[in-house]
Amino acid sequence: MTLQTTATLQLVLPFEIVPGDDAFLPFDVAVGENAVWVSTARGALARLDLRVRRLNAMIRLRSRQPASSRSGEVASGLQRAFSASTGSIR
Repeated sequence: MTLQTTATLQLVLPFEIVPGDDAFLPFDVAVGENAVWVSTARGALARLDLRVRRLNAMIRLRSRQPASSRSGEVASGLQRAFSASTGSIR
Protein backbone atom coordinates (compact mmCIF):
# COMPACT_ATOMS: atom_id res chain seq x y z
CA MET A 1 0.00 0.00 0.00
CA THR A 2 1.43 3.36 -1.03
CA LEU A 3 -1.24 5.88 0.06
CA GLN A 4 -0.37 7.74 -3.13
CA THR A 5 -2.55 8.40 -6.16
CA THR A 6 -1.57 5.82 -8.78
CA ALA A 7 -4.35 6.45 -11.31
CA THR A 8 -7.35 8.70 -11.89
CA LEU A 9 -10.52 8.31 -13.90
CA GLN A 10 -12.66 11.22 -15.11
CA LEU A 11 -16.35 10.38 -14.64
CA VAL A 12 -19.23 12.21 -16.28
CA LEU A 13 -22.92 11.41 -16.05
CA PRO A 14 -24.54 9.69 -19.06
CA PHE A 15 -27.27 12.36 -18.83
CA GLU A 16 -27.47 16.08 -18.06
CA ILE A 17 -28.97 17.45 -14.84
CA VAL A 18 -29.59 20.75 -16.63
CA PRO A 19 -28.30 21.68 -20.09
CA GLY A 20 -24.50 21.53 -20.02
CA ASP A 21 -24.23 19.96 -16.53
CA ASP A 22 -23.14 16.32 -16.62
CA ALA A 23 -20.72 16.50 -13.67
CA PHE A 24 -20.56 13.20 -11.78
CA LEU A 25 -19.79 14.64 -8.28
CA PRO A 26 -18.82 11.46 -6.35
CA PHE A 27 -20.67 10.90 -3.08
CA ASP A 28 -19.83 7.42 -1.78
CA VAL A 29 -17.37 4.62 -2.61
CA ALA A 30 -17.55 0.87 -1.97
CA VAL A 31 -14.78 -1.60 -2.77
CA GLY A 32 -15.69 -5.13 -3.81
CA GLU A 33 -13.75 -8.21 -4.87
CA ASN A 34 -13.39 -7.22 -8.52
CA ALA A 35 -14.69 -3.68 -8.69
CA VAL A 36 -14.97 -0.29 -7.08
CA TRP A 37 -18.44 1.25 -7.03
CA VAL A 38 -18.84 5.03 -6.92
CA SER A 39 -22.22 6.67 -6.43
CA THR A 40 -23.47 10.19 -6.81
CA ALA A 41 -26.48 11.82 -5.18
CA ARG A 42 -27.31 12.95 -8.73
CA GLY A 43 -28.73 9.53 -9.56
CA ALA A 44 -25.92 7.40 -10.99
CA LEU A 45 -23.75 4.48 -9.93
CA ALA A 46 -20.45 3.69 -11.66
CA ARG A 47 -18.63 0.35 -11.61
CA LEU A 48 -14.87 0.75 -12.06
CA ASP A 49 -12.20 -1.85 -12.77
CA LEU A 50 -9.03 -0.37 -11.36
CA ARG A 51 -6.84 -3.21 -12.61
CA VAL A 52 -7.28 -1.93 -16.16
CA ARG A 53 -8.18 1.63 -15.09
CA ARG A 54 -11.50 1.92 -16.86
CA LEU A 55 -15.20 2.40 -16.33
CA ASN A 56 -17.04 -0.93 -16.70
CA ALA A 57 -20.58 0.39 -16.43
CA MET A 58 -22.64 3.33 -15.31
CA ILE A 59 -26.30 3.09 -14.55
CA ARG A 60 -28.94 5.66 -13.77
CA LEU A 61 -30.60 4.97 -10.44
CA ARG A 62 -34.34 5.18 -10.17
CA SER A 63 -35.01 6.27 -6.62
CA ARG A 64 -37.98 5.26 -4.54
CA GLN A 65 -37.38 8.36 -2.42
CA PRO A 66 -38.27 11.98 -3.17
CA ALA A 67 -35.38 13.98 -4.64
CA SER A 68 -35.03 16.04 -1.46
CA SER A 69 -34.24 12.96 0.65
CA ARG A 70 -32.07 10.94 -1.77
CA SER A 71 -28.81 9.51 -0.58
CA GLY A 72 -25.93 8.21 -2.66
CA GLU A 73 -24.91 5.60 -0.09
CA VAL A 74 -23.56 2.42 -1.65
CA ALA A 75 -22.07 -0.85 -0.37
CA SER A 76 -20.76 -3.93 -2.14
CA GLY A 77 -20.34 -7.63 -1.46
CA LEU A 78 -20.90 -11.05 -3.02
CA GLN A 79 -20.45 -9.61 -6.54
CA ARG A 80 -23.28 -7.07 -6.05
CA ALA A 81 -23.62 -3.44 -5.16
CA PHE A 82 -26.37 -2.09 -2.98
CA SER A 83 -27.69 1.44 -3.27
CA ALA A 84 -29.64 2.83 -0.31
CA SER A 85 -32.05 4.55 -2.67
CA THR A 86 -32.80 1.66 -5.05
CA GLY A 87 -31.76 -1.65 -3.54
CA SER A 88 -29.56 -4.43 -4.93
CA ILE A 89 -27.82 -4.00 -8.30
CA ARG A 90 -25.72 -6.62 -10.08
